[in-house]
Amino acid sequence: MSGKPRNKSNKAKKSPAPGDRFDIWLDGKLKTAYGSVLDEPIPDDIMKLLEQELVKKLDEK
Repeated sequence: MSGKPRNKSNKAKKSPAPGDRFDIWLDGKLKTAYGSVLDEPIPDDIMKLLEQELVKKLDEK
């Protein structure tokens, strides 16, 4: 074992890959632009339609 202390922070603060950086940036921009819309509740009639379609898909399998 060497006398040097190990720097654990390098592994913890590993920067994301270039493709991941774009995804992180895009996710932040989309949340900023559409976050308030996404926080709105889905109307009951639309939820019923989605549930009906899900049941149909599951029955097909």
